[in-house]
Amino acid sequence: MARSDYYNLTQLKERGWTASIVKKLVDIQPTEFKGLYSRQPQKCYPKSYIEGLEQTARFAELKGMAETRQAAMQAVADAKRATNIAKFTEQAESVKIPVLSEEELKKRTIKSKRRWYSRQAEIRCTVDDGIDEDGLPAVVLHRWEVNFVRHELTGYERLLERIAGLVGTRDIYHVVKCKILDKISEAYPWLADECSRQKES
Repeated sequence: MARSDYYNLTQLKERGWTASIVKKLVDIQPTEFKGLYSRQPQKCYPKSYIEGLEQTARFAELKGMAETRQAAMQAVADAKRATNIAKFTEQAESVKIPVLSEEELKKRTIKSKRRWYSRQAEIRCTVDDGIDEDGLPAVVLHRWEVNFVRHELTGYERLLERIAGLVGTRDIYHVVKCKILDKISEAYPWLADECSRQKES
């Protein structure tokens, strides 16, 4: 039979199989085909054999049990995600944004950026700090200023450290970042457009 006459394990999963169901129902040895991108051969089973098993009451029973377990696990994960989002939303809302004058914020932002370029120059063995302050476009300066406030004037980085690895990390990160950007926008109205741009991106 040709490769097209077989299902690999990924295709079985798409059809509702789990590793446990394969172990319990399949009683033939897999045929191995060389993977297109992987060095490891793919374990495959004849389509006719698999589709025959899928018509049995035992497969329906095992598949139903697996779907019930998966739904229960998803419900637990969703509850944890909601709890974590609520917790870190509250923490983000309590973050204080120091208010600097426009000139002071620009000066401290440029100073911070020069330090960053200086470190990069040391790594690359160059001397250019990468900043033409007089010719710096406002859109670039505002982006730097928002990032400077967010990363260096708030507890944003500490929040991110506590988020890592939690259920719903990506959603929590998005909520926290948007909350902080909203607070920066309130504290520095001239940065509102840049805050909105970063939220959308």
